[in-house]
Amino acid sequence: GAGDGPAGLSPPPIPKSHILLFFKFYDPRTETLEFFGHLLLHRESRLSEHRDAVMRLAADRLRPGQDFVLYEEIKLDPSVFCEEKDWEGQLGSDLQLGNGDILCMQPVIGPSEVDTGVEVPYRAVPEFLEYIRRQRVV
Repeated sequence: GAGDGPAGLSPPPIPKSHILLFFKFYDPRTETLEFFGHLLLHRESRLSEHRDAVMRLAADRLRPGQDFVLYEEIKLDPSVFCEEKDWEGQLGSDLQLGNGDILCMQPVIGPSEVDTGVEVPYRAVPEFLEYIRRQRVV
């Protein structure tokens, strides 16, 4: 039926105690935003409890020891609504995250990288999403 996965298999239902989050990685140096994984997390857990799991998902995109921030991609039209998430927040209540929400991971660009002279026009996820939204309007 509609929504069935490969070979007619439907994905298992998501328990009410959990939420399914999708993750994208934004690299300000290359101006790329790409999907890199998903996690099924307990609704009452804190974002900080999952930092290592998120880092493992993005291991091939981060330099060892590189810090990062997470933004929730809430909407793009008619205007960009994207907010940074507090690592200490509880997923369901404090951060108001739900099934299917998208978190965009972005490495922190340190002062030493800024001084290299490499131009980084869209330093943060919200700026890049606004740029993408403007490109779509013709």
